[in-house]
Amino acid sequence: MTPIKDTDYLAVSARLHAMETRLLTSERAERLLEAASDEEARKLLAECGYADALPLEEALRERRETLYKELTTAVPEPRLIELFQLKYDYHNIKAILKAERRGISPEKLLLPGGRYDAAQLQSEWQQEHTLQVSDIARRAAQEAAALLRENDPQGADLRLDAACYSEMRTLAEEMKSNFLQGCVATDRCRKPAYCGAGRPQRQ
Repeated sequence: MTPIKDTDYLAVSARLHAMETRLLTSERAERLLEAASDEEARKLLAECGYADALPLEEALRERRETLYKELTTAVPEPRLIELFQLKYDYHNIKAILKAERRGISPEKLLLPGGRYDAAQLQSEWQQEHTLQVSDIARRAAQEAAALLRENDPQGADLRLDAACYSEMRTLAEEMKSNFLQGCVATDRCRKPAYCGAGRPQRQ
């Protein structure tokens, strides 16, 4: 891996500063909560660049997906962005496996912004019961599916969480970034079920 210099990120830094003007800040969030009508709330969101024709949840999903796509093409090292996308991939894998076990559609639970297209993951699992993802994620998905068949959703969650953390740790180490390694370790200590959709639930 070619060493990355601070100067490699000058253009990215300038781009991020330009994007900050449209962030949903705490002050804007407060105004959103105090909005007297849906129209007023939509107007505020439109100022922040959210599609005012969409439901708020869908607008947030769309914005997150767009942001990750933009950053992936902007940074010198795409793996830097992948590190933060991993949790969405593992969330989607959990949603797909658990939805199948319960006989429901996972579509409303899937989140954009991961390394892999969520709808494509769903299609792959439904058709082949395998996923075109990293080796560690594919093995973890197979093992989690087996645990779900044994009625052990918590074990399935933990297996996927461990794989998610392992991938994050490996990426941070490959980039030789003490800062990123510290971020991964801190998240791991603070929230063991890092990549889950909340506390594991019995099905």
